[in-house]
Amino acid sequence: MLLRRIPLWQYHSPPPPPLQHAITNLSEDTQRSEHQIKVDSANATSRIDAYESANRGVHENLVKVALRVFITWLPPEGSANIVNRINDASLKRGDQGIYEEFANLYTGLRARMHAQSKPPTITESHNERSMHNVNSISSQLDEPGRRQINFRNGLLNRDHHRCVVTGDMDVMERERRGDPPEIELFGKVEGAHIIPFSYGTWKGQLSASTYEISKAWEVLLRCFPAIQQAGFGPNDINHLSNGMVLRSWLHTAFREFSFAFKATENRHVYEIDILGKFDKRELPYFPAKVDFRGCEGPVEDYPKPELLECHWRLGKILHASGMAEAFEKDFREWDELKGLHRLRPDGQTDIGDVLSHHPDLWAYVCAQEA
Repeated sequence: MLLRRIPLWQYHSPPPPPLQHAITNLSEDTQRSEHQIKVDSANATSRIDAYESANRGVHENLVKVALRVFITWLPPEGSANIVNRINDASLKRGDQGIYEEFANLYTGLRARMHAQSKPPTITESHNERSMHNVNSISSQLDEPGRRQINFRNGLLNRDHHRCVVTGDMDVMERERRGDPPEIELFGKVEGAHIIPFSYGTWKGQLSASTYEISKAWEVLLRCFPAIQQAGFGPNDINHLSNGMVLRSWLHTAFREFSFAFKATENRHVYEIDILGKFDKRELPYFPAKVDFRGCEGPVEDYPKPELLECHWRLGKILHASGMAEAFEKDFREWDELKGLHRLRPDGQTDIGDVLSHHPDLWAYVCAQEA
């Protein structure tokens, strides 16, 4: 759908921030020939196929399928990074090392990409290059991001106050224009982040939160090096190129990877890829294509293709591997623990009794402490 040009309402708010400096000084995997890459990939696949479960931690049943899917669906550079980590971990730590690489990827993505409340702890990677990169990222973090009204307003101006998928106008903008009857499609819209806002929040420098966000970014950039190459980093979370206007229900579906924007041969034109389940009454709202070339403002403020590709590929990975369902299970069980009305404000809750009724949750809690 081509975004229509509509007279803009100029909000009295400061302009959105420009792109900041991307993360630098990250240790890269050594360049390999095309032949060596194929050999390394075959070796990693063989090690994955030979993996034997041994009650090493939660979701161990996903190790084989998830790692295969990562290798298949990540972009070539990211896939090569994962292949190298698997081979290195297998050589040094055997099946335990392979499980730890899976757990690092699983928790690294769950912690921020799918966090619904306080982000959980990310399993450590024992890879020396990963540990170096985590420390390098941590040393470069500036002030954490804050949700900003100018991010939403900037997106509204750029996207003509309309949902980029349905074309529905923001209900407040329609009211401002006097509720003209010719504007029949309208509703509540929101400014949606592509890379979630949680990737731009931490408690300040030299804190445990800083170390956790650094681990999350290390996993993200390892899988998607193009994000770093595009000049996007933690302090750019509220840049317009990391967002779009969506109807509220579509924002939720986008955040949950139920649909994604798949690039076409034309830059800034995307196909809608349905990844999750929608009611048959909702499907007609999705157009065949979304064209961002009608956006207002400079091209640099259009949704960044590298970020949309990251979201699309992650959606494919999460659904094909079973990780999407596992994420939901983790958060559902944690919310169930918090919401059973068994947690007493005086601190006298019998946690043992709660966990005895939820053995899977006990394994989950143990994994967070590992």
